Amino acid sequence: MKKKVTFKFMKKINFKIVIYTLFWAGVFLAGMSTGILVTQKNSNQPIVYLESSEKPVSIMVDEGDGVIKVITDINWVKGMTVFDALKIASEKQNFNLEYKDYGDDLGVFIESIDDKKGSDNTWWQYWINNKYGEIGSSSAKINAGDAIMWKLSKGQMN
Repeated sequence: MKKKVTFKFMKKINFKIVIYTLFWAGVFLAGMSTGILVTQKNSNQPIVYLESSEKPVSIMVDEGDGVIKVITDINWVKGMTVFDALKIASEKQNFNLEYKDYGDDLGVFIESIDDKKGSDNTWWQYWINNKYGEIGSSSAKINAGDAIMWKLSKGQMN
């Protein structure tokens, strides 16, 4: 005859609560793995944050004042552009991003980052992995692990 062994702590466990807790933990984790959709301030274009097993994208913003903002936790998503990554960085770091979308082939022109605007002879330019961006930021696709540098510069600096 087998003797049933019970421990004192087991008498106090309410298994309904355990099952309920595990259920909601599973729902939470499933929701986190499918992604969260957030809308950028002053924009009708959504920013999509998705969990990814890929290396994150990093963004550096050089405003020319000797300080470089570095954002290293941008989850890469297939089809992501330089502009998408910049929008996500601005939301995560809470800096102002102003741009004008010319649509079609012209795409997006960055007017200001963190309230720093270009002038007649300077504008925001980007590099991907130290290579000058030769197409608009909203057309330039990036890969997992890419490093993007934005700099307020005169002329093309490749």
